[in-house]
Amino acid sequence: MYNDATAITANNVTGTGFAGIYSYSSGTDISIATTGVVYGGNYGIYARNLGTGDTTINATNATGDASVTGGSTGIYVYQDFGSDDVTVTANNVTGTNSDGIRIRHYGDGDATVTATNAAGTANVNGYDYGIYTYSRYGDLAITANNVTGTNRDGIYARNDFNAGSIDITATGTITGANSGIDAYSNSGDDITITVTNAAGDASATGESDGIRAYNSALTGAVSVTANNATSLLFDDGVYIRTQGSGDATVNVTNAAGTGTAQGYGDGVYVGNYTGGNVGVTVDNATGQSRDGIRVYNATNTGSAAVTAYGQVYGYDNGIEVDNYGTGGISINVTNADGTAQVTAIDNTGIDARNYNGGAVDIAVDNITADDYGISVYNDSASTSVSVTVNGNITVTDDTGID
Repeated sequence: MYNDATAITANNVTGTGFAGIYSYSSGTDISIATTGVVYGGNYGIYARNLGTGDTTINATNATGDASVTGGSTGIYVYQDFGSDDVTVTANNVTGTNSDGIRIRHYGDGDATVTATNAAGTANVNGYDYGIYTYSRYGDLAITANNVTGTNRDGIYARNDFNAGSIDITATGTITGANSGIDAYSNSGDDITITVTNAAGDASATGESDGIRAYNSALTGAVSVTANNATSLLFDDGVYIRTQGSGDATVNVTNAAGTGTAQGYGDGVYVGNYTGGNVGVTVDNATGQSRDGIRVYNATNTGSAAVTAYGQVYGYDNGIEVDNYGTGGISINVTNADGTAQVTAIDNTGIDARNYNGGAVDIAVDNITADDYGISVYNDSASTSVSVTVNGNITVTDDTGID
């Protein structure tokens, strides 16, 4: 449908050719609401707004089983310069040969995607991306139950130029061939990723990274909170790289204490290159070919803190921290039972290097390592180093504490 302003309401729609529903506006708003089954040969729903208004798509019903399927893309929205908000709300969406939901937003407003139902069983499936979003202006927010990107990412979110924050919330299973979740921003605002539910079994899984967040701007914080994050073949359970002045924070836990960050490379990797503090809290972390937890804090003023309650395993190091900030290093791997454990197959259990002042404080229950149990380097003679071992350090080749 072509119009200055468009409003479409439907139950079930089938279009075996180009799209189930196609709407184009060069004037103001586009509004599409469906409550049943929508199918299109290429696109289930395609909305193209070259005007000045909002684009709103709602494909839901009271029972939570409304669906949109496209032979290529399930739901596609293109919002041009000068337009306003994009809002997509759906229960179930499938992109058979491309993306489940794809949004390219160049307008001045925000972009919001909600793919949920009351039971938490809503699904977005894409042959490439499950959900793909790109925005040049305004905030970008995604809320989903379950998302699969068969050949790319489960959820991909990118903010450029004068765009605002990225906020991703998932409550079920997010799976991607590359990353489960991949968020990139150079807008200078925050990236916040949350993958949790009441049962504590929400997860983000990718063949590369489970969760990947990269902030290339000089401002903004990055926060990742998850029950579980897994890299199956190549990289890290959680990967954060930030050049912003805000903090970088990772929390992979659940109420049962079984939350796990598992990486083929590092279980958790945080690289902080400009400002702020680094904080990593996990129940358990595994790095199958590198470190269980790896922190590189290159800031002049920040601190680095690592807390683990269960098992931290690294093929290289269990925990490795390099801190160039003045705030010092804190590493705590303990629990009430005294059973917390750091294991390093090939190198050092805990390797802490502090280059710019601040105290070094390490407390651990048990360590098993090949070379060193704990290795500490502190560049400042005027700051303290404290090491507490509640249980045992077992070393194969070299020194327990160096």
